[in-house]
Amino acid sequence: MSRPRLIELIFGIATAAAQVIVVVILFVRYFSIEHWFDEILGSVLFLLPALIVFVGSYVHVVNGKGYGRVMLGFGALFMGALGLVGFLFGGFVYAYGLALAIAILVPDATALVSFVASLFVDIDR
Repeated sequence: MSRPRLIELIFGIATAAAQVIVVVILFVRYFSIEHWFDEILGSVLFLLPALIVFVGSYVHVVNGKGYGRVMLGFGALFMGALGLVGFLFGGFVYAYGLALAIAILVPDATALVSFVASLFVDIDR
């Protein structure tokens, strides 16, 4: 397996794993019985773009399908945009503190690295 493919796959897996860890931390820390449905729905919607990145990178690397790159790009750009807006205008640092705000942005960064690596896969063939 070539280096760009390996980087794309590793960072795609890291995106999903890091997002699951962040969701667990947020879910355990801020869970309330009164709003359990909203908490679970928010967790699923928070995980969905990371899972799209993971599936897209896997399909693109392992199966060699072009729509995997499209899925990966859609998920990575969506995560990157939401992370940037949340960090600059949403007050992640104010709401969660610096350490948790950085932890929330780690999956966004790994998704963008995976997408950039996917752009070099066809050049490597």
